[in-house]
Amino acid sequence: MSWYDDEAKEFEHNSQPKREGKALAQQIHIWAKLRAQVERDVIGINKNPTWAARLRGLPLYVEDVENVAGYRIRKLGVPKLDIKFWHAGDHVMIDRQFYGKPLPGYSWGSERLDFFGQAGGLLLQRADDMKLFDLPEEMSKYLLEPIIQLLKET
Repeated sequence: MSWYDDEAKEFEHNSQPKREGKALAQQIHIWAKLRAQVERDVIGINKNPTWAARLRGLPLYVEDVENVAGYRIRKLGVPKLDIKFWHAGDHVMIDRQFYGKPLPGYSWGSERLDFFGQAGGLLLQRADDMKLFDLPEEMSKYLLEPIIQLLKET
């Protein structure tokens, strides 16, 4: 085998998990499971006495986003935060809009996550640092952590 055959083989090997992830992502039940997990977590945050007091009568809610396959998590009041999460074909996007000062450690604006198949399961991989998130629990936590951070600071 030549060097370019070795390179092609390595490329195909490294691309396999991403291809598997894209195929798994086409299964609608995975997207529905993530939405259901986020909604359960939002209800839990709203019912938690500590966080409910910090929300000051303005509970978190989840709503559909028009014209895209996604949803938005909203925290009203001061500070306000909108988190939009949508399926963009071969990847997903998160868009965080902070109204006030942004939180350190969380991107302002859009963030891309690629589908990644591993051991028959589907993960999301952050494009900037390759961190993996299990679906649905870890991804739900990642989506909602900025809200908890804001509540801690209010």
